[in-house]
Amino acid sequence: MSLLQTTWATAKCWRSKPSRNSTIFAVGLALVIGNLPLGAQDKSSDELFDKLSAIESLQADFVQQSVDELGRQEESQEGHIAFQRPGKFLWVKSKPFEQHVLIEGDTMSVFDPDLEQLTHSKMDANNELSLANVLIAPNKDLLERFEIAHTDSEFNLVPLDVNAPFKKLTILFDDDKVSKVDVEDHFNIVNEFKFSNIRINHEIDSDVFEIKVPPGTEVITHGESVDSTQD
Repeated sequence: MSLLQTTWATAKCWRSKPSRNSTIFAVGLALVIGNLPLGAQDKSSDELFDKLSAIESLQADFVQQSVDELGRQEESQEGHIAFQRPGKFLWVKSKPFEQHVLIEGDTMSVFDPDLEQLTHSKMDANNELSLANVLIAPNKDLLERFEIAHTDSEFNLVPLDVNAPFKKLTILFDDDKVSKVDVEDHFNIVNEFKFSNIRINHEIDSDVFEIKVPPGTEVITHGESVDSTQD
């Protein structure tokens, strides 16, 4: 599309462990969940929009697991998320290593404690299907680029664009709460995201959407170090 293109491009400039990319993929996924636009044209889309458009804020814990086509599982990842319209999203991974990803407006900040590194990046507003536009200015034509079907509380979204970053996105609801999301990529690997302790439309303190970093943290903007000490 590329729905996650901006995020992946940003991830390439980091000095990071390979498994860290799954966090960035997850952030993109969660933003899609929280910010799908209104105006779908078929019943499945309408029902999905009815559920998602009611979510103004969300907090939840998550467990993420990747499973390949042979059923082999990678090490699970755990953490929590916080989302608030119109444009604040926090994804914190606590296991197996710590990482904080914060998106506010058109800026994405990533803090890696073990790397002692804070990275600030601008989201790409030129790509109409970028995460930035999905988050800040949802495109009402977005869902026309998906084939959507559902049964009961399960919704399946298949991109019509063969170059999309995933083959299928499945969203499951439990009592109108997003309880699980599966993302199948082009290598037949399924990333499973299970949510618990879900709190929808509760007031979220503003300091939740802050990344607190210790002195001495390296600060990077657009991939270039601009300050070796964070006060």
